[in-house]
Amino acid sequence: MKLARPKQILVKLQSGGRGASESGTIGASDAMLVYEPSVRNLGDAQERTPASQSLSSQTALMGLETREVAFQSDFRGSGDTSVPGMTAPDWEKTMLASGFRAATVKKVPLTSISGGGFQIGEKVSKDASNWGVALNATSGATADLNVAIVEGDITSTGTLTGASSGTTGTIGTVAAADCNAYRPWSGTLLTIATGAWTGGAPSLAGGQTMGLVTRSGAVVGAIRAVADNSAGAMTNFDAEPVWGVIANGDVVSFAGATKTATLSSTPTVKAGAVATIRANRGGYAQDATDAQGTWSLEGRAGESMVFSWTFTGSKGSHADLLPVSATGVDTATKAPRMLGAIVGIGFGNQFYRMPIKSVTVTPNNQISQDLNANATSGSDGGEIIDRGVEIRLTVNAAGTSFDWQTLKSASSPVRFGLQLGSSTGNIVGLCAPVAQITALEESDSDGIATYDITLRARGQTINGEDEFYIWAR
Repeated sequence: MKLARPKQILVKLQSGGRGASESGTIGASDAMLVYEPSVRNLGDAQERTPASQSLSSQTALMGLETREVAFQSDFRGSGDTSVPGMTAPDWEKTMLASGFRAATVKKVPLTSISGGGFQIGEKVSKDASNWGVALNATSGATADLNVAIVEGDITSTGTLTGASSGTTGTIGTVAAADCNAYRPWSGTLLTIATGAWTGGAPSLAGGQTMGLVTRSGAVVGAIRAVADNSAGAMTNFDAEPVWGVIANGDVVSFAGATKTATLSSTPTVKAGAVATIRANRGGYAQDATDAQGTWSLEGRAGESMVFSWTFTGSKGSHADLLPVSATGVDTATKAPRMLGAIVGIGFGNQFYRMPIKSVTVTPNNQISQDLNANATSGSDGGEIIDRGVEIRLTVNAAGTSFDWQTLKSASSPVRFGLQLGSSTGNIVGLCAPVAQITALEESDSDGIATYDITLRARGQTINGEDEFYIWAR
């Protein structure tokens, strides 16, 4: 895949969520090295054709205006070898603004490992209530396993068991992993800090979860509280925005406005982020605000993998500004290539590292404009309304000892895992712990018989948000 004309764009997550543009604060520290950036300014024109004998039209009225920013970037780590405290990859912000959130990952030291080794993407558990997904493979009698927690927690002591491989290992002292991993998230979650409550703190257990947001005497939004982080005081809590905006200094009220408190700081976005993105094109700094996006990640054997991002948001500022000087942009870390990689399909107790020619991954996010007549642009920006993580493979048709046809027809679950690189700070990977083969076509790759396989990632639990993981470490 051709990558040309490296350019700089600025990406900043909006700390106050929707309606809280960062156009006034975005700067050099928000720079990201990308390739082939493009900006499209889209708008609805309301044609006005008068009833007359003439076919002429009047001047159209311009309605909703949106801005789309597209670009490419490398699938790479940060290059930081600090342990603990490894810096996140440069694609973290764009991933969080694409319907993903940070995953909780634990480093689990294992001794007395028995079996064939833990496999990328398999379910690993301490017991029925405490389990997660393996983000690397192991070999030998001792190893460190990075585990993305799905339910409960993995704590020190006890035995870890691989649900597919049957491998077991004795758990040592567990620590937070130096692995920046991300998983899908369907909504938006804010962490809100307030001062003391007038009328007493709301009781989530008592059903007092719906709150209104008031600013200068007018109701400007609504929230639903989902978790109290302050032991009943509700001075720090997580909430989902229902509509409108919320910012530092706003008043939140619950229980029919009998319990009120004032925000003491700007809410932080815990999941479901939106971004302000600035691209300097044609001599102008063009901002897309309240933007959310989708992406595809593609690579062939021998090449690095490349993200293609597309973000849609409200049409923000359009100013004659020079690009900022961004000396901190990482131009040294090279994306690991698909050479000596771990790429394969898991089925039953085996992980098949079969000859794979190419891999393409996309969440297939569908983005809709959240219309709002109170907003200057007529919209609160782009909002992800659906997704379906899809993995497409081209694999040799012969010599795989793998019956794709039967697995597809039987809707048999498989696993997919990928890891590139071997140097700390520049190891990247992804996995789908449960996937379904939905399409199988015969194809040709430079005269070699191949299959084009389509996998769809499926949720492991009824709550979902656990069908796919992508990481850098």
